[in-house]
Amino acid sequence: MRKKRSLVVIGNGMVGQNFLTSLMANPGKDNFHITTFCEEPRPAYDRVHLSEFFSGKTAADLSLVEDGFFADNNITIHLGDKAATIDRANKTVTSAKGVTIAYDKLVLATGSYPFVPPVPGHDRKHCLVYRTIEDLEAMKTAALTSKVGVVVGGGLLGLEAAKALTDLGLETQAISKGNFSPFPFWLDSFTTFAIISLKFLKNVFWGPEIYKYFWRFKNRIVGPLSGNLISGSGLFFRRRKSRKERSSL
Repeated sequence: MRKKRSLVVIGNGMVGQNFLTSLMANPGKDNFHITTFCEEPRPAYDRVHLSEFFSGKTAADLSLVEDGFFADNNITIHLGDKAATIDRANKTVTSAKGVTIAYDKLVLATGSYPFVPPVPGHDRKHCLVYRTIEDLEAMKTAALTSKVGVVVGGGLLGLEAAKALTDLGLETQAISKGNFSPFPFWLDSFTTFAIISLKFLKNVFWGPEIYKYFWRFKNRIVGPLSGNLISGSGLFFRRRKSRKERSSL
């Protein structure tokens, strides 16, 4: 009998799980012993519809993994244990908890992470990112003692976060670096502003001055801006690093 090769998949988000699901439909799956590392305490779930968590859906409702998927397919998953180092010379992966797995094939499906602008106060208690179910649970907790929420990032997911804050009963403000439109590829500025403002946001800040304030490099803040800009009890960040920013690290 031919010895199975070791396949390690780093990341069990939407992409990582889709890869595993597709592989299980391929006869080639029988050639591998599969191990996957997942930083979060639960397997893959639908991040696109995260805001539905605030309208009653549970973590189980958002799950992308069928019951018994890993056991039925002989896949070893390490939950709550992210891959920490890759030894390419010896072809091993070691996790944060010290688990070391040798691999023949390695798949990186680590996804992205929110960029938090290095402005004063970004490390305060109620300054959160909008990415995981744990983040949403923290937002719900913060909303219990807050009146105003501010979202930095006016893209699709940023406005999903803003809608979530509105559903939690907070006065919601959204800030975007764009020139008056967070959806420049889909809608013109006036239409976007009208739709979003009328639908659920009391205050929307867009434009070059906001860009200068929040995205200035070297931690330099060029304000001042209105004291009402960051008047919320909670500040929620949702923006991904650009390729240029990532390459400069």
